[in-house]
Amino acid sequence: MAETAVLVSALDLVISVDTAVAHLTGALGRPVWLLNRFDSDWRWLVTGEESIWYKSLRQFRQPIAGDWATPIARMAAALSHDNTSRKVQMIGKDYNFSRSQLREHEN
Repeated sequence: MAETAVLVSALDLVISVDTAVAHLTGALGRPVWLLNRFDSDWRWLVTGEESIWYKSLRQFRQPIAGDWATPIARMAAALSHDNTSRKVQMIGKDYNFSRSQLREHEN
């Protein structure tokens, strides 16, 4: 866990699902964005993006069970709010989002 803490401390942002890495990142006060499932664990509460446990954590929730496209698109929009387009790498795959595609999912 100490090695992971060192690695996390060197990153600008950690993007994760509900894992030990997400909790470690939040506990270290490092920025972490959580892709959260519709029927999430009680600790993430029912609504909202904030976490009562970690001030540096932002949640991107599924609006309905099985819908990962919406929170991933919202996350991509948040990542590229000041760019015309951005290449995002997630789980070993590259995704390209244009400004118009991102606008569709901005809040």
